[in-house]
Amino acid sequence: MAITPKWPLELLAEQVFNQVFSEPLQQHEFAFLSDAVVVIVFEDIHLAMEVTLKESTSPALRVRLSTQPQRFPDADVRLTGNFNHFILMIAQRVDPDTLFFRRKLRIQGDTELGLAVKNLLDTIDVQDQLPTPGYNLLNLLADQLEDFQAQATAS
Repeated sequence: MAITPKWPLELLAEQVFNQVFSEPLQQHEFAFLSDAVVVIVFEDIHLAMEVTLKESTSPALRVRLSTQPQRFPDADVRLTGNFNHFILMIAQRVDPDTLFFRRKLRIQGDTELGLAVKNLLDTIDVQDQLPTPGYNLLNLLADQLEDFQAQATAS
């Protein structure tokens, strides 16, 4: 983000989130996020993402980014982990509970809210929600991450 202004990245992240979660948003499955602030911290790439629900005629998610997680002090809950683990979770290659119990995914703050977010992420059918090129890219990235992890474990 040092080279690119953050507003295009925030806009892109917001569009991707609203595309991927369009069905659950329309079915009000994100209602539990009303008046809540969720911060996702990718500690290995030093990036934090604040996600809130914009209440309007059609609900949408608002995304803000920062390279300094402390810039989001009003978080009701923080989900913290490595970017790779989030990618594998979104690609449904690893169960969020497995990450949680292996301490690869940490929840701080409102645990009930954090578990609701984690459970919602676990139930999203990403293949149905992402356009085919995006889904293929996600799987390619997940394949590369799994190969890298297997090589690191074998060494």
